[in-house]
Amino acid sequence: MRLSKVSTLCCAVLAAFTLSACNVTSPSRVETGEIQVRDIMKTALLPADEPDMARANVAADDYARNGRSTPRLVVPYLKGKPISRMAARRVGEAYKNAFISLGVRNLQVDYAETESKVDARNAVLSYTATIALPPAQCMKMPGYKGAGTLPDADKYSWGCGTKTAMSQQIANPEDLLGTQGTPDDPARRQGAMMENYMSGRSNPALNGLNASTTGNTSVSGGGTSTGQSTQ
Repeated sequence: MRLSKVSTLCCAVLAAFTLSACNVTSPSRVETGEIQVRDIMKTALLPADEPDMARANVAADDYARNGRSTPRLVVPYLKGKPISRMAARRVGEAYKNAFISLGVRNLQVDYAETESKVDARNAVLSYTATIALPPAQCMKMPGYKGAGTLPDADKYSWGCGTKTAMSQQIANPEDLLGTQGTPDDPARRQGAMMENYMSGRSNPALNGLNASTTGNTSVSGGGTSTGQSTQ
């Protein structure tokens, strides 16, 4: 019996020394920070020879979701060729109508002449957009492209892979910024509801069905069950 007690005491002392090496005040590995919301300048190329409505719809949808500044489309045309300038205006109007059809009515279309046939192939759309990014200095999990080692794991902040995947799936990053607060109308309605309680007046009964009234209800087997109010 004494030997058993001595063994138990030795195990307890050994466990105490083992746990003393842990620092419970240090940050946990899963504390990797929050997803960041940033504004960046985005650009997209749209064909300038013939309007591509599919690509225009994609660009307009992205702007409608995440755009912040006024979108600007620069349509190039060859210098010294009136026909090229007229074609550029036709393409610019087509893109502007495509944006309007998706609710984007502030597209600014400019035209620029160029001597390069390569530069005249694409119109350039630019605007400031809001994007979601993983925490700063987030690295991919070791083993993502092969076997990982313990030193690699020490450099990795656990949870960064999940944060990165989440940031890539956020459709509207501005949602993470929250709202501007409760509008006045809901606040006034809530105040009107509370005034009667604060003044001591009770609200009149609604005179409708409630959960405490059973009445005649159908039951399984085709019969009925007759009940009465429990109020």
